[in-house]
Amino acid sequence: MRSARSASSNDGIRPALAPACGRDRDESIDGHVHRLRHRLGRAVPVRAAAAPPGPGDRAEARSGGLSVGRAGRKVLIVVVVFVLAGAYLGYSGARSSMAYYLTVGELLDRSGSVRDADIRLGGKVVADGLAWDQVSGNLTFLVTDGTRTLPVRYRGVVPDAFKPGADVVVEGRYDGTAFMAQRLFAKCPSKFEAKPGR
Repeated sequence: MRSARSASSNDGIRPALAPACGRDRDESIDGHVHRLRHRLGRAVPVRAAAAPPGPGDRAEARSGGLSVGRAGRKVLIVVVVFVLAGAYLGYSGARSSMAYYLTVGELLDRSGSVRDADIRLGGKVVADGLAWDQVSGNLTFLVTDGTRTLPVRYRGVVPDAFKPGADVVVEGRYDGTAFMAQRLFAKCPSKFEAKPGR
C-alpha cells in the first residue's frame, strides 16, 4: 500500500543512491506513454538521452532559437518592403509640405539662404513681361508682391485662370536670377468679391 501511494505521489525527489536492481517499463498515463524506472518501490521517470544535433538544430542555434522557413522569410521581406515604402511616402509628403512660402520681397531678401531650396512663391502676374509659347509650353512672366518683381520660368500646363493681374502661387526653386517653377497655380477670383466701382 505504501508503494502504491509513493508511486502515485511523484514529488520529484529521487533516492540518493538507488540500487541498480530495477526494471524499466513503459506505462500509459492519460494516453501518453511514459518510460518509468521502478526503484525501491517508486516509479521515477527516466530522462531520455539527448539526441545528437542535426542540421536544423545548428541553424536554430545560430538564429537564437528561432527557426524561420522560406515562407517566413518571404513574409518578412514583404513586411520590410511595405514599411520602407510607407516611410518613404511619409518622408516625401512631409518634405513637400515643408517648402517655404514666401513673397517676392522675402525671397529676394533671403536669396542666399534659400537658394536651391523648395519654395512656394506667391504674388500677382505683371501685365508686361508675359511670354508664352503654346507649342513648346514655355511660359515666362513677372510676378510681383506690389513693390518688387521677379521673373518666373515655367513649362507645363497653364491654368485657365492664369492671366495678367491674377494671383498665382508657383512651386519650384530660385537659381539666383529667376524662379524656376515646377508647378503653377492660379487663384480663382471669388464671386463674392465686390466689383470695382461699386
